[in-house]
Amino acid sequence: MLVAVKISQMELITKKSILEGLAQKYQMQYSTNRQFFDGSWSDDKIKMLKAENPLTEERAKEILGNDSWTINKCDECNKDVYATVQLGQEPDYESATANICLECLNKAVALAGT
Repeated sequence: MLVAVKISQMELITKKSILEGLAQKYQMQYSTNRQFFDGSWSDDKIKMLKAENPLTEERAKEILGNDSWTINKCDECNKDVYATVQLGQEPDYESATANICLECLNKAVALAGT
């Protein structure tokens, strides 16, 4: 279950919330058991993700073979950060949505105050 704080359309996304919802999100992506090019199976990866308590970012990367599932990238500075605030519309194929880190939010507030 993805745990996040939601105010209006804004949502706080943290590495912790990403990791807590990762097994479920991965299972939704691979709802049927699938074999990958390296010979591993999606159901086995889901079981390993669910078995970790707590699931760490490093362990998730080991299980899944890459870090694409654990990245929390700021759309302004492009850094992988612990927390972002999602602004705009609900994420969808053509939505106007941005994930912004605290540092960039502070810069935006300072800019707006000038």
